[in-house]
Amino acid sequence: MKKVFIGLGAVLLCLLLALLACVTFSREGFLPGFLSVGAYPVRTGVYGDLLPRGSLALTEKDPALSMGDIVVLPMGGERVIGSVLTAEEDSLTVRVADAELRADASQVLGRVYYELDGLGDFCVTLKNNRTAVWCALALLMAAAVAFVVTIPSRRHKAEVKKLIELFDYYGNKFDEEEKDIEY
Repeated sequence: MKKVFIGLGAVLLCLLLALLACVTFSREGFLPGFLSVGAYPVRTGVYGDLLPRGSLALTEKDPALSMGDIVVLPMGGERVIGSVLTAEEDSLTVRVADAELRADASQVLGRVYYELDGLGDFCVTLKNNRTAVWCALALLMAAAVAFVVTIPSRRHKAEVKKLIELFDYYGNKFDEEEKDIEY
């Protein structure tokens, strides 16, 4: 039974890594666009300890933005992180690095609500090395298949080993009993 759980765990790990690969290959940030949350790497250390460089900023769609919120905006094909200076009904003034820019509230991809330190660089590395991700996934899937396929032969070997041990034990026991008997 233990081996079944190990096999199921390996299959679940493969599925999780496949999901990670799908997330890695997303064009908009790191999560699919139909979700109400997003994940974006922090590429500069402008926000210091609040959002350290290399972390992963998790965002959510929030229509009610206020001064001080940290948001993600599209800018020239890239996603930038900025701090809201002023928020009016449909427009915002956002500080991005050393510049201030005006943006429509509808342009905001999300408000940062959490950061995962160090995970942004990891995700960027995965996104830039897609071949390596596919190779790792293929090797993991091959290992899972090999594990599942060899379960019956491993069970058979264990049963044979147990039988040999039993024959050896009872054979030695019989020899001990027979040594004092003369025929």
